[in-house]
Amino acid sequence: MLSETVITKNKNGKPEARKLVSYGRFVIYGYINPGTLENSSDKQRIFMKTEDGAILSYFIIPIKGKRMLMIEAENNPDKQIWDSSNQKPVELEKLLERKL
Repeated sequence: MLSETVITKNKNGKPEARKLVSYGRFVIYGYINPGTLENSSDKQRIFMKTEDGAILSYFIIPIKGKRMLMIEAENNPDKQIWDSSNQKPVELEKLLERKL
């Protein structure tokens, strides 16, 4: 029997349980103008590494209100992204491996 702690209600008021699909590490990055360093888009991208080592990638695109649309993207973690807190590029794959 399921624990009451995992039971919730859907928008129609019917009970449903939250079931773990996967867990792991993730990296989210956005896009900036290279000249001004200001945001060039509201679009973001997320790379996720699951517990079994699989890497998933999605674009996160804002739509109406506070909603977001996720679209499956090319899975190529062989990229560098700008780390503005350290003012240097970092390898995406290394961020996915980093222990917290």
